[in-house]
Amino acid sequence: MTNRLSQLCDKLAWGMFCVLMADVCIFGAGKLISVGPLSFRMILLALTSLVCLPVIFKNFKTLLKSKYTWAVGGFGLWLLLSTVIGIRNGNNISLLITDWKGFLYFILFPSAICLVRSQQRAQTLTKVMMYAAGVMALVHILCILCYLWMPELLDRINVYTKNVHFFYVSYKISEMNVRISFLSLVCQLIGCAFSVYYQLQETKPWKRCIYVVITAVCLFAIWLSYTRSIYLAAGVAALGAVITLLIRADKATRKGLAAHLCSGLALFFVLIAAFRIGTGTNYFSYGLSRTFAGVTLPSISAPADPSVPDDIPTESTDAETEPEKEPDEAPDEAPDEAPDEAPDGFHSSTLSSDQLRGTTVSDLIDRIQTSPVWGHGLGTAIPSRPDGLNEYFFLDLGAKTGLVGLALYLAPIALMLWSVIQKLKERWQDFAFYGLWFVIILGFVAYSYFTPCMNSSVGIMCYCCAMAVFQQSSATKNNV
Repeated sequence: MTNRLSQLCDKLAWGMFCVLMADVCIFGAGKLISVGPLSFRMILLALTSLVCLPVIFKNFKTLLKSKYTWAVGGFGLWLLLSTVIGIRNGNNISLLITDWKGFLYFILFPSAICLVRSQQRAQTLTKVMMYAAGVMALVHILCILCYLWMPELLDRINVYTKNVHFFYVSYKISEMNVRISFLSLVCQLIGCAFSVYYQLQETKPWKRCIYVVITAVCLFAIWLSYTRSIYLAAGVAALGAVITLLIRADKATRKGLAAHLCSGLALFFVLIAAFRIGTGTNYFSYGLSRTFAGVTLPSISAPADPSVPDDIPTESTDAETEPEKEPDEAPDEAPDEAPDEAPDGFHSSTLSSDQLRGTTVSDLIDRIQTSPVWGHGLGTAIPSRPDGLNEYFFLDLGAKTGLVGLALYLAPIALMLWSVIQKLKERWQDFAFYGLWFVIILGFVAYSYFTPCMNSSVGIMCYCCAMAVFQQSSATKNNV
């Protein structure tokens, strides 16, 4: 009877877990549907954790033996110490609570470890997240089309979706272009990388075409975000993914990779060209202008509308950065309205933004240097950011928890790297699968350098999934 109950709970929890991660990859903070103060994601996370208790009890030894458990547990204990330090230093209590809220999503960790127990489940979870990322990319494209055809409708939708932290219109670039910020944008990395991986193994032509489409639309959604932090993350992940897929790949696989990348990029540029022909706006050049803003390359012109701000964080427009609210998915850094029109408005706003960032980095480094080991405790604020909510997540974490806390947070990534190195001798499919998970997490880290994603539900829950995938690999290997 107990065994049957455990099996039933295992199936129910696994199903809810997959739905939960699909929600993470699509719906930002997961508040599109709410019941009073409780969001759909909070309810689903609580139910998943509750139903998974018998499974956790059954696999408790595996959980206890996992090196990832000790890494996460060590970071949790260090957070408690940083809380005590923050209180003793008289730090802002509301900000201290806000710091804790993001990290509470590590509650998913034991369920993830105990549910992702086989290679088949690891593959299923990855496909769920990949397809969900593709859905979010399509929603992004539909929103752009909505702006072109029915801008008033998008404005009405934006009022609601911004309040629930799904997506919001950062600003309108021109009559034919708009910047829309999706709070699960970084999950597009999963759609791009694993659509390539699964296409290389697929034999059915129609499925291979689907994977090419997923790659293209995810790339297109990343480009349309006009966010330099995701461009950096995509560059890091793309370089790592190509290297990973080429290592130990046979000649046929390399040809397949070249064909897929060429097809995906071709479709990506077809989408760019179609939007340009239909609107007369060069979306590609504008993305390049956003990328190199502040570099002032002579070969890259400013956008048609110069009154475009850069990624400037503001308390009044970033709903999720208010101390009294949950620090969930990192909001885009741009204000809702562009500055007054000026010939050099685009670049001057960029320089202003970069100056603020430079001051922020300097202040955070000074804080780290004054207490490099222990940090200044949770709730710490710096002069340039009196609200205590900083873009630079890892520097901020170092200032609050010290280099020890930062090392503990990143320890699972070091363990993943060691696992990938060990898999160099295994078959290509296994090495590529785990190697891609590793480079995706590196992409998350690159994204989080500027945008605080790795202390949100999106970043932490994807981090937990990656640890679960690697733990499953280690457990399977030890049982063989």
